[in-house]
Amino acid sequence: MYQETVHQAQSLILIVDAQQRIAYLNPWGEQRLGIPPGGAFDPGIAEFFTSPGFSWPIPSSAGWEKMIARPGDHGPIVSRHRASDGSICWLSWTASEWMDAGGQRVGTIVLGTDVTHYHHDDVAGFQEAHDTARRLPPEGKESWYRTLFENTGTAMVILEEDLTIHSFNAEFVRLTGIPAEELQKKRIFRELVRDEDFDRLVAYHKLRCQENGQAPTEYEGQIVTRQGEQKLVALKVDIIPDTRLTIASLLDISRRKHAENAYRESQQRLKRLLDNMPGMAYSIEADDHKTISMVSQGAQAFTGFNAETLVGRKFEDHFDKDIHPEDAKTVRETVAAALETGQPFESVFRLRMASGDYKWVRNRGVGVYDDQGELLRLEGLVTDIDASKQAELELNKENQRLRSSIKDRFRFGRILGRSEPMQQVYEMILRAAAAHANVIIYGESGTGKELVSRAIHDLSDRREQAFVPVNCGAIPESLLESEFFGYKKGAFTGADRDKSGFLDLAHGGTLFLDEIGEIGPAMQVKLLRAIEGGGYTPVGGKQTRKTDIRIVAATNRDTLQMVRDGQMREDFYYRVHIIPVHLPPLRDRRSDIPLLVEHFLLSYGDEGRQLYPLSGHVMEQLTRYHWPGNVRELQNVLHRYVTLGRLVLEDVGGGASKQNTGTTVAGPPGSGDRLADAVGRFEKEFLLGQLQEQRWHVSRTAAALGVNRRTLQRKMKRYGLY
Repeated sequence: MYQETVHQAQSLILIVDAQQRIAYLNPWGEQRLGIPPGGAFDPGIAEFFTSPGFSWPIPSSAGWEKMIARPGDHGPIVSRHRASDGSICWLSWTASEWMDAGGQRVGTIVLGTDVTHYHHDDVAGFQEAHDTARRLPPEGKESWYRTLFENTGTAMVILEEDLTIHSFNAEFVRLTGIPAEELQKKRIFRELVRDEDFDRLVAYHKLRCQENGQAPTEYEGQIVTRQGEQKLVALKVDIIPDTRLTIASLLDISRRKHAENAYRESQQRLKRLLDNMPGMAYSIEADDHKTISMVSQGAQAFTGFNAETLVGRKFEDHFDKDIHPEDAKTVRETVAAALETGQPFESVFRLRMASGDYKWVRNRGVGVYDDQGELLRLEGLVTDIDASKQAELELNKENQRLRSSIKDRFRFGRILGRSEPMQQVYEMILRAAAAHANVIIYGESGTGKELVSRAIHDLSDRREQAFVPVNCGAIPESLLESEFFGYKKGAFTGADRDKSGFLDLAHGGTLFLDEIGEIGPAMQVKLLRAIEGGGYTPVGGKQTRKTDIRIVAATNRDTLQMVRDGQMREDFYYRVHIIPVHLPPLRDRRSDIPLLVEHFLLSYGDEGRQLYPLSGHVMEQLTRYHWPGNVRELQNVLHRYVTLGRLVLEDVGGGASKQNTGTTVAGPPGSGDRLADAVGRFEKEFLLGQLQEQRWHVSRTAAALGVNRRTLQRKMKRYGLY
């Protein structure tokens, strides 16, 4: 069926029913014979092919009826036809039986192949000369044929009635490889022809020599040259009028036949490949009906439709009406726009299966054009993407639900904040989660970059796979390669077993590279190759591995400035800097501080609950402070406040804030501490202050307090001051 599709543009296909009426003529045949598309075929087959447009060799017109009646007993016949543009085309006709599902013959399938390409000028000239020779007087025929022999480029031979060679031309010598002096000895023509072809040649020759004989005048066979080479030839044979001699022309078609066979085999291989591919390959003709001319066998498993039943049907009767109404317009516009520019097309839509259910599919195809740029057909492949599309739609629904739920809300997973900057961050998280590209998160230390990266992972389609966080700044340069790529046993001293690297652990999931700016250019090259699909090799290994990961990076540095300064490779920058997410510092979202204070205090259990709510004065101090350490510093300050009952705001970079340092809250209002508890709390505060003053140097602090080092360490242990 696929082979028929391949040849449809260059062969005429005709179906004749049992009443000798034309039941079907393919579009190429209509065009070649100058018949209007879809024209009615009222006349029978005999009347149709006796029209003035056909010129049959004398035996063939009668042989046509025999070929229709008994297709298996008749060889090919040839007709000459004048096309609608005035040109002459030669058609070689063969026939086979048309059987129904029960094995009963219901008609005949006729194939008309264009053989004009080897009916070149010499052969046409021979036909004209042959017609002329019929009108010559007997005494001039021998001389006339000799002249014809010497001036034609086609191998020609004249045979006696017993098939010995009467005469030949130089081209015949070249074709057979037999020296002329041997041929002049009337070498038996039998030696040039294979057994099966010789029997057919003899049978045709006997018929031809009979009065009103109806042997084919054109057919194909094989000859064996002097060198033992077998050549396929197209023979044109006829009786010289008023003689018992037969004249034959032989055209070497070996190269063309080998090319046809190779092409046929390649098409069969292609068909096998298409039939075993998942999905449905198709070919749709660019005729008025958009006829489906090929469907691969994968259609059965994919759509539930049988491929054979679809071929020959109208596209609009099947797949066109099965496209979901909401998608149909977009699909048609996409294909039309692509064909307008001669580009391939691709579209995603819902297609109804034989069961009546819709599936999401991806259709990729291209238009096939002739030399004049006219569209011949559409060829493409439809694949099933229903599972992945449904997952994508589900993720989009979840994102939409989250968008609606976070609007004017104060929490996004483990991230807190109702300010406008944080609402923008939530929106970027959703967009990044829905995409597949790499993400980089910019923000000062303590702004929650890892929380954002995990939120992106948890909302993405990789959420069922691993999330592997890596602090790039904490890994020594010498260990980066073994940590990222792993190593094999014996790779270095101490490598007593194989170890998986970060890329192995994160396969299928997300690799979070915190402080990515700490990775040096040398390691950037190796990491870039791995994440671009080139693979990586574990330390001490030889086999290249490939991984499927999504990079989510984070940094508090200006990566673009690092590129300018030569600290980061430009290609590495563009690979990780695809979706940037910028986290605001805490000082730019002060309205979120009360919310964060409440969250942290309540998370510290009963001790934190006793201190909440804070007084207005304390909350004002917290809100006005510039928080260089951001949320992490706020959490630290509140933890210390719960532990020591003292609120100290320190600017590590610029020293303690004079207006805030030393602010002490004795305890929750109304508390009735015992003396021992008050003394203990005072001692703890006092020791903490001394340790901070001495920058936590235990020996110097002990000396300043006038106690020995072990006593101080014992008290530090009692109060948890480490």
